[in-house]
Amino acid sequence: MLDFFRFKKSQTTDTTATETRELLQDMLNKIDLRFNELSAQVREVELCVKDLEVKLLTKDLRDKQQLGALHYKLHERVNPKAERDIEGVELELALKKRLSRDQ
Repeated sequence: MLDFFRFKKSQTTDTTATETRELLQDMLNKIDLRFNELSAQVREVELCVKDLEVKLLTKDLRDKQQLGALHYKLHERVNPKAERDIEGVELELALKKRLSRDQ
């Protein structure tokens, strides 16, 4: 009679061990799948961040080029040599207007 209980107990233990092993294997497979999904998402985020960095650097470069052009135009306008040239041309035009009025 004692042998009967032992045999039944070992069969239950084997069944439980098999079920536990299957459950653990299933959980490990699910964990691996989720890890792979998360890894893919992280790679996608890294690529998006790189694209954003490139866009920002390109925009920053364009902004710097525009700022440089504006700076150049402003200083070109304030250039004393250019102002003297403009004054000279204005004087010539004023003299021509006076001469044309006098005639």
